[in-house]
Amino acid sequence: SKIKVYYEIRKDLKYTVNYLLLDEDVDDTNNVKLHESKEVDKQTYDEIINAEDEAIEILGYKVVGYNSEIIKLKVTGNVINIYYEIDEDQTKELKYTVEYYKDNELVEEDTQIEKVTVQVLEPDELEVSKVDKEKYEGYNFIKTEPKDIPEKIQDGSIIKVYYESQKDDTIEEAEENKESKEDNDTNKENTKGNTNTDSYTDSYIGNTTINNNTTIINNYIIDSNNSNNSSAKEKNISQNIEKSSNIKTGDINIERIIIIIAIIVFINLIQDIYNKKSKKI
Repeated sequence: SKIKVYYEIRKDLKYTVNYLLLDEDVDDTNNVKLHESKEVDKQTYDEIINAEDEAIEILGYKVVGYNSEIIKLKVTGNVINIYYEIDEDQTKELKYTVEYYKDNELVEEDTQIEKVTVQVLEPDELEVSKVDKEKYEGYNFIKTEPKDIPEKIQDGSIIKVYYESQKDDTIEEAEENKESKEDNDTNKENTKGNTNTDSYTDSYIGNTTINNNTTIINNYIIDSNNSNNSSAKEKNISQNIEKSSNIKTGDINIERIIIIIAIIVFINLIQDIYNKKSKKI
């Protein structure tokens, strides 16, 4: 009798594919795994596997080699190692925005977008340039948002820089000094031509005698020699009051005007009496 033994090719084999970061080691024991290994079963003995067909795309990396470009499946030890390294050509753009505000109003034309291109595996943050805190003449820097500007900022972030209009005390003081100088110049013009320049302060508060015939009463200029009668003098007093550049009508009330006129009339009466006595003598 004869015994026949039948065989068939195995179709239950498997192979493994590893995706490794290329390093300087002579073996593959310490290589970093970039992706989960793939295991393929139900494979036929002596089947040819092309390693290139097993490569996959991994973000930020590129294939640079294999442990073997092809393998012929055996019963055991069917391993394909695919090696990768960082691909510098895979990049991304990161950016952040700087907005400038004047008195809380966005100055759109001054908005700056800072951009940088980095390798795609780099973190989504970029270095921050120094913001301009002296950008606008006539405005004071107030604050930024965020308050403390970090050295690095997340992609897509916004930095806001706030300014407000200057309150220039120097300009205001200069204008006040100019007005004061103009007032002094006007006073000099009003007193020009008087030969007697003896000056003193009268006992009446607010009255200053410029010369023997002219008195400033509460910023009013009064000339006692302008007329020879009371009514004419009062008329000239009114004219002199209107002509005085130092008049500040907002500071004078009716009562003060009445007092001033009464004092002037009194002075004129005394002057008339004195003149009559002088003629008799």
